[in-house]
Amino acid sequence: MINNIAISRSNPYQPRPNNKILYFGFSNQNYTDSGKIIDTFNGLMDNAYANFNLERSKRETATKKNIDLQSLTPEQAIKYLTFQLNIFTQKAHNLAFKDALTGLNNRRSYDIDRKKEFINACKEQTPLSFIFLDLDNFGAYNKAYGHDQGDEALKIYANIVKNTINTAGKGENREKVYRFGGEEIMILLPDTNYSTAGNVARQLRKNLEKDTQVLIQNKKIKNCLTASIGFSTFKPDIEMKNIEESIKKSKGNKLCCRELFKPLEDAQNNADKASRKAKKLGKNIACGEKTFVY
Repeated sequence: MINNIAISRSNPYQPRPNNKILYFGFSNQNYTDSGKIIDTFNGLMDNAYANFNLERSKRETATKKNIDLQSLTPEQAIKYLTFQLNIFTQKAHNLAFKDALTGLNNRRSYDIDRKKEFINACKEQTPLSFIFLDLDNFGAYNKAYGHDQGDEALKIYANIVKNTINTAGKGENREKVYRFGGEEIMILLPDTNYSTAGNVARQLRKNLEKDTQVLIQNKKIKNCLTASIGFSTFKPDIEMKNIEESIKKSKGNKLCCRELFKPLEDAQNNADKASRKAKKLGKNIACGEKTFVY
């Protein structure tokens, strides 16, 4: 049985009193540092209480007076708390691994995923491709239209990239898009060869050129919000098939571990270099580490 599960709150529209916290089988306790964590969780519970699958009368009552979970059956209470914990966990995950402005995966997420995909590519002996995008003349756009409009442009930019990847990808949801920094985006394409990566890069360039121009009223800004795109591909050697065992053996040896991941770093850097080459060639170009595709 679940006893004394309650949220003490005199007014659901006022901040929670510091000396009132969610408690499990205990009397009211003073607000402490640990209570801050519980208080945050309680706030989420309060905000989403109306979404819980209870009778309408109970939901209406909950908005007018104290919420008392003792009125629930143990099964209802567990279901409710689990539901809110899932919301809390998802929010925490998004804060850690999502870019707040664009909704793309962030750099922290990329650093984790790239190693996972690299190891998978070695084990499965499949290619892993990288596409690096750098928005052209974004600084000039910010200066002309202001930073608020610049933020909106970045959101549209990110959506165009996501939609293009969803359409051009293999439909297995393994392709991932990351905000690498500022106006830079990195894309991971598992099990994708160099030729296919080039086709995706070409389509990205075309879509960005076409769909971002509606944001530009000042035609004096040339090549604005197009993208200089670089792509590269890592193709594992047969010797790398057992890379997981090699990584385990090198644990604690940073130099050895760095050497194992050097092909990954090289492939990523090659995509970056190809993007810079596209800039030098005139911008609004998709350029590979070996060839360029206009």
